[in-house]
Amino acid sequence: MLSAATPLALRLEGGDHVLADRSLVNTIERHSDGVEALLAEGATAQELLKQLIAAGAKIERFEMIEPSLNNIFIEKVSEAE
Repeated sequence: MLSAATPLALRLEGGDHVLADRSLVNTIERHSDGVEALLAEGATAQELLKQLIAAGAKIERFEMIEPSLNNIFIEKVSEAE
């Protein structure tokens, strides 16, 4: 099972209100070629994908990516607090 801190790389049109749902997505980073999203605690990639499709989003990319060292550091520091 994926950790909630597992980033997802997305390229899509529409579905902004789904990405704004904090029960599904913890944080979003917008890039020129798409979006990197971190799942909220308890959310799954499959649940996010299902909600995006139901919202009519046109999805070009939906990929689980390895967390960066920065993301791992932030997760560990957050756990310690």
